[in-house]
Amino acid sequence: MKIRQYEPKDLDQIIELFQQTVYIINRQDYSANQVNAWVNSTTKSTRYSKWAQEFERNFTYVAEEEGEVVGFIDMTEAGYLDRLYVHRYFQRAGIASLLLSEIESTARSQQLNKITTKASITARPFFEAQHFQTIKKQTVEISDAKMTNFLMEKKLKRF
Repeated sequence: MKIRQYEPKDLDQIIELFQQTVYIINRQDYSANQVNAWVNSTTKSTRYSKWAQEFERNFTYVAEEEGEVVGFIDMTEAGYLDRLYVHRYFQRAGIASLLLSEIESTARSQQLNKITTKASITARPFFEAQHFQTIKKQTVEISDAKMTNFLMEKKLKRF
């Protein structure tokens, strides 16, 4: 497996990975109504164009195994970690940790002092294990579904 920079050709696989991960993995912590709202908050074409622009603007990396995208991560220039998803068949294989390590290295090279994210209930234990601190519990509304997430941050040490 390798971690590399995002390329536009990855977008179809990324969107499919995102949808399947939310439907299957996040379904452990959210209702069917909530995951449907999460995945269907925008049309596929709107998500496609929005994410394509954001991935080009952000620091975006993918984990690739035998030509297939098995995980992805992106962070804004300000240090907001927007998305981190790992394929449902590759959960708990260290991929999220490798992707986060790449983003942390990028953040340090950009002289950022911290990374922030809004973690799902499902992702919160991972981020806590990676030394992120919970700033606050939040309720967000997507379509008509109310969902819990956590504003979290990690202060970066200089090497």
